[in-house]
Amino acid sequence: PDGYLIFRITRVLEPEKTSDRARVAIQTQLKQAVAQQEMGAYMRFLRKKAKVEETPANVKESDEGKKPDDNNNQLAPAGK
Repeated sequence: PDGYLIFRITRVLEPEKTSDRARVAIQTQLKQAVAQQEMGAYMRFLRKKAKVEETPANVKESDEGKKPDDNNNQLAPAGK
């Protein structure tokens, strides 16, 4: 990760033709991936700004092992 990398390109190949249906599917997947990353970054920003800490004491047993996305980006308050 630190430093430089040098690549030698020995040949350039034409990509295979992609059907319109496959192209739309790929675009949809990429858009979803970008949206998930942006939402995750936004949630981290909000948690940092609000100084939220997730500890075992404030996460219900049923929520353990789940990502925030599993519950509509919300974890249930402790004790409920």
